[in-house]
Amino acid sequence: MKKKLGIIFLTGILSVVLLAGCGADQEEQSSSGSASEQSTSEASKEKSTSSSSKANLAVNPEDVAKKLESQENPKFDKEDIRGISVVVDGETVYQMNYTPRDDKESYLYWDMVTPYASTVVVDTEAMYELYEMIAGMDLTSGSEEAKDSVQDMENCDTYITLNYYEHKDSEEQKEEPNRTATLLIGEQKDGKYYCELKEYGEKGLWISADTIDAILQQEPYDLILKIPYVVNVTTVKKVNISYKGKDYTMTSDNGTYKINGKKVDASEYQSLYSELMQPMLDGEIEEDFGPEKGREPLISIQYIRNMDGAEDYEVNIYSCGDDQYTVSVNGEENFFLVAEDVKTLEKALQDAF
Repeated sequence: MKKKLGIIFLTGILSVVLLAGCGADQEEQSSSGSASEQSTSEASKEKSTSSSSKANLAVNPEDVAKKLESQENPKFDKEDIRGISVVVDGETVYQMNYTPRDDKESYLYWDMVTPYASTVVVDTEAMYELYEMIAGMDLTSGSEEAKDSVQDMENCDTYITLNYYEHKDSEEQKEEPNRTATLLIGEQKDGKYYCELKEYGEKGLWISADTIDAILQQEPYDLILKIPYVVNVTTVKKVNISYKGKDYTMTSDNGTYKINGKKVDASEYQSLYSELMQPMLDGEIEEDFGPEKGREPLISIQYIRNMDGAEDYEVNIYSCGDDQYTVSVNGEENFFLVAEDVKTLEKALQDAF
């Protein structure tokens, strides 16, 4: 399984790492990207300033839904869905939103807003399998008769919100949604759940319990690739790396690449940059996991972007003893890392510096 996931990762990362024309597409970099030899104090200052000005680009699909119109008989295909929010007993289980950005490749446009604060890489294949099941529900055949002997749905706190793009056959697909639908989930009876479309409660729906349960019980971890993060190299002017008490830098400026102040060719730079993102996830951190106070990361990596509005990334890898490691991405610490991969990264850093 790990080998399969590694292939998926490498396939996706190649378009990010390989710099055609050795920096020909880096015209948008700011001039400050050429200052590669900064003192430790200057680097610390840059890190502090960057962290305080990080852009929060996560978009909550329920906030998007407030601006959209609903329909009495919603109908859509899996490709039409632009956002989903699943809430069970008042608790948000998972949310995904389609958010195109200039600083990301198209396969990274989907965010897992909840529970991972948009710091993970969504497995779009698994996501569209979920969407295909959702699109297969018939939400157009509601009837007043279905409401006989069922609970009042006024205070229902289990529901699925979907944002989607409704289009005619002659129209092109659009990125932004123009419709929303919220399906309220009520009681289960005879293998079906009683449901209502919010704002159209006069018509009840009975939907297969197998389908509804599969949506409500979907594990968010199964909807992501087992990669902590991906940062497009063409959007990064500088990488700050801290390892074993020492600070190192990687800089890129209009086709000039430096590792710790020393000029290198593009392939050497790309190789090390790729190594930084190789450690893969090895499961979620348990709820009772309590990290030590005042601990220091084994490896700290900070990506300083060269585009206005692009979010800087700060990655910390921690040793937890017993050959275990965790990773924090922009303050979100949710996963263990494969120990072997961390050791491979350590070897790459030792060889590079």
